[in-house]
Amino acid sequence: MGTQALKAARRGGFRENIVEHIGLAVHEIMTNAVIHGNRGNLLKKVVVTISRTPNKLKIEIADEGEGFDPYHLPDPLSPEGLFRGSGRGVYLARAFMDEFHVRRDPVGWTTVTMAKSLDSAT
Repeated sequence: MGTQALKAARRGGFRENIVEHIGLAVHEIMTNAVIHGNRGNLLKKVVVTISRTPNKLKIEIADEGEGFDPYHLPDPLSPEGLFRGSGRGVYLARAFMDEFHVRRDPVGWTTVTMAKSLDSAT
């Protein structure tokens, strides 16, 4: 599904370095959805929705996990965080994308919504 996001970004007119940033953000959040959200349970789903307007690319990644608070994650730039083998995905996605939101819905899905505006992609 990451390749579909890359194709949509390229068709949307994003420069290649921005396309790579979008691809990395999608990869990190999809990995988090499988590993942390669904806890590797092969019976749980991850749903990716990609939409594009003339000026914006929006990607939603939903999993069946319990959710998380993006404001209470360990700091990946702290001395301890720099030596951990994981914990940078949300940080990178937030840094590379213009919008980053996490929503937990009543039916048990957690959705991360990320967006990149074409006019901010300089």
